[in-house]
Amino acid sequence: IGEYHNSHDDVLPLKGYILDMGRGTTHKKAIIELYEQKVQPPDIAKKTNHSLNAVDRYIKDYERVKFLIRRGISTTQIKHMTGRGASVIKQYRKLIEKYHPEYFDSDNDK
Repeated sequence: IGEYHNSHDDVLPLKGYILDMGRGTTHKKAIIELYEQKVQPPDIAKKTNHSLNAVDRYIKDYERVKFLIRRGISTTQIKHMTGRGASVIKQYRKLIEKYHPEYFDSDNDK
């Protein structure tokens, strides 16, 4: 399943994904990928079958993490500052590395 998700632009409609349960592939990645491609939040909501409030919450969290990473704050500190779990921070961190590699240097905690 992981290989499929990594090599395809879509996701398998598994129960855990549809219900956004567990630590597997989440909607966050799909939503943030669209956001980074400059798709507007209402269109992201339609494409991902999410409410606009949920999309806005994912984007707000992502932007907070991106801001803190740009300032050189470690994952542990970001976790405490945002109240988000380490796995969520790491998911956002991977996306930020993909879209904003200039925010990272060898001194940052990954």
